Amino acid sequence: MMKTAGLTGPKAWGKCPTYLKALFLRIHEVRTVGDEKTPGTMIYGMLLVTQLLEAYSEVGWIRHPDVSSALVVASLKPEGNAVKAAIAQLGFDKELIYKNKKAIDTLAAEQRNLKAKNPNWNT
Repeated sequence: MMKTAGLTGPKAWGKCPTYLKALFLRIHEVRTVGDEKTPGTMIYGMLLVTQLLEAYSEVGWIRHPDVSSALVVASLKPEGNAVKAAIAQLGFDKELIYKNKKAIDTLAAEQRNLKAKNPNWNT
């Protein structure tokens, strides 16, 4: 399914855990009927999940809103990783800027010191 969407093998497999997690979380959400775990609530939860899975298969899985929303989550995951990488790069860039500013301040202090020693120096 993901390969037909244009993904290569490794990228398609990389999205599978996100996709499956979203689907199983939805199944768990439907199956958990109440706070009490009695035989009646568990049987009712299984019935609801059976109906959900039948609804998935009736429309051909991919067309069901829960499945398509899980695919959206799977497609957004790399964008989230890109944001994390960009934030990490910002920290690295901030450190470089700090080091450069420190070096510039040192050079400016040295230049002021040299000007103080030689008042005729005009630059």
